[in-house]
Amino acid sequence: MNTISVQVNGASLYCTIRGNGPHPVLLIPGAAAPSHWSFSSQLEHLGRTGSQFTAIAYDPRGYGYSHKAPRTFSVAVPEHHLKTDARDAHELMISLGYSKYSVLGWCDGGITAIHIAALFPEAVNGIILWGSKGYLDKSDIEKVESIRDVRKFNPKFKKAFEEVYGSEAALQGLWDKYTDSVSATYYYHARENSGEWCDEEMKKVSCKALIFHGAKDSFTALSHARYINECIEDSELCIIQEGKHQLPDSLQINSIIEKFFNEC
Repeated sequence: MNTISVQVNGASLYCTIRGNGPHPVLLIPGAAAPSHWSFSSQLEHLGRTGSQFTAIAYDPRGYGYSHKAPRTFSVAVPEHHLKTDARDAHELMISLGYSKYSVLGWCDGGITAIHIAALFPEAVNGIILWGSKGYLDKSDIEKVESIRDVRKFNPKFKKAFEEVYGSEAALQGLWDKYTDSVSATYYYHARENSGEWCDEEMKKVSCKALIFHGAKDSFTALSHARYINECIEDSELCIIQEGKHQLPDSLQINSIIEKFFNEC
């Protein structure tokens, strides 16, 4: 496994690479989550010896190993920060020599995957989403606010995050900015009567999409996965009965991921 820094759009962004197969898969984490930790199982499975894949786990600016790169939590002007992440991600893949690739995104990373597919349709074979929000409503704001205090994080999550960010205080500062941005995004769209936050992008996705949802996900409601499934024309919804918000370390799930990307 190799972690490297790549100069992308004026920032040093990090990615962890495993494998050397001909089919590159970009892995994008949720808010603040280090990508090497978020996708440890997928890096190992997709990047194993003899696999057809090369797995690239990418840390967006301000997150994970890229935490020293300044991050602006924008709402709509000039564009939402998840769309900025998408542009960065595509340029990172081009810099690595990949003009065609697939994308797996977790939570916010799934929305970034949608933006990539909408912005760069010629580059994307297919996308997979896990636990992503296709819209924002008041219950979503309440859920994010309920864990504003990072001391409420799952202890395993908190430890993994702090190992990268260096301290609880640094993690809390970043998480406060993220939490504020979720509310700001919701109220912007409500005030401007501009519809959901990625409706137009979902309509532009022309590749195949697989939408995973964990039936035991307490952070993202099943209605989100169903909404994304309705909005993306060539998409399939896969509900995992024992699944939670984070991608599991599961041979079954990794095999479904591998099969889907092989067929794209």
